[in-house]
Amino acid sequence: MNGHDQLASGPEQTDWRSIAAVTTGISVLSVMMGLSHPLLAFNLNSQGVSPTMIGLNAAMLGLGLLIAGWAMPSVLSRFGLRSTAIVCIALTTGIFVLYPVFPGLESWFVIRFLHGLASSGIFIICDIWINRLAPQRIRGRVLGAYATVFALGFAIGPAILTLTGTEGWPPFLSGVACGIVSLAGILFATEPAGDEEAQAAPGVSALGFLRYAPSLLIAFLGFGLFEAGLLSLLPIYLLDFSHTESAVAILLATLILGSALLQIPIGILADWLPGRTMFFICVGLAVLAPVLLPVLASDWYPLLVHLFLWGGFAFGIYTLAMKELGDRFTGKMLIAGNAAFAMAWSLGNLIGPAISGGMIAWTGLAQEGGTVDGDIAVSLLADFHDDIQCADRMFDGHLLRSAAGYDGQFRCG
Repeated sequence: MNGHDQLASGPEQTDWRSIAAVTTGISVLSVMMGLSHPLLAFNLNSQGVSPTMIGLNAAMLGLGLLIAGWAMPSVLSRFGLRSTAIVCIALTTGIFVLYPVFPGLESWFVIRFLHGLASSGIFIICDIWINRLAPQRIRGRVLGAYATVFALGFAIGPAILTLTGTEGWPPFLSGVACGIVSLAGILFATEPAGDEEAQAAPGVSALGFLRYAPSLLIAFLGFGLFEAGLLSLLPIYLLDFSHTESAVAILLATLILGSALLQIPIGILADWLPGRTMFFICVGLAVLAPVLLPVLASDWYPLLVHLFLWGGFAFGIYTLAMKELGDRFTGKMLIAGNAAFAMAWSLGNLIGPAISGGMIAWTGLAQEGGTVDGDIAVSLLADFHDDIQCADRMFDGHLLRSAAGYDGQFRCG
């Protein structure tokens, strides 16, 4: 372990108020992001925009995250966590208002890129912040709770659209309200006292961090691939086993529910078990899960249990990679590590749908003559607009549908 790779012991006294404030801030902001994905997709579709262009527009968020990850170490070194967080939330909220003010595909490319840039900044900051606040002895359970409310926020977002609809100002004002509440939460948080020696140490870029923790970055890349790629492919795959569209909706909701509810138990076990034991368990089971899927895909109850556990262990990779990052690094290295994680996850999200689309095209699913045709698959995607994070992920995967050979329009029920 070199000078940069310092053990972070965490604050001597736990600042529960700040932990609650940061967790509240990020969870409410994730509600805004959760509703924004299906909301923007539905609006563009109603304008007659093709699925391919909607997918490219959604990719602007990922591009914003890549740039935010690259720039964040320098920004935080100069302005600190709290000040940068306040600015990022204010910008995210203000930019969200621009969508209904300047409707149209061309303007939304610019707006969505700026939205991704600002919102990605706050997600990176809160990941750093919560890791700095969490004492090492209970870091796993603190990060587990943080990941749980983060996931639930994204799940609640699309459900709000069932109350506000997807047209006019109401859904956008709901997102703005989330931004205001998020900002209020962050204002109650205090920036943890830094390790002066670590802060004064020479910094490292997000890309330069790769050599310090390559396995963690590969795990985060894999998590991004799973989240964007497999969740885009899974509905079509399950339809091929004679499950109905409503049944597939329940199955995907079960997977996402597992990703939210199992993070606290996983975090507690990580605090109890030595070293990376729980991390390797999550990685191993997340890799094994798709191998077992063809065996269990036709049996309803075993499949429900399988998907619930798969979601939990796959999302547990995020929770435990964050824990190890906080255990191993502090100061500028912790900042660089979180930024590198964000870039790896974003890269996985960008290429995941394309890989899934290629797999669908290669296997013959979702194409004419295949067991599941494109109209059924896309109808399923449209029916998920009020189903927690499914709509979020499905509509982020428009490149999937393009690669799968579908060139129709979405229909909102």
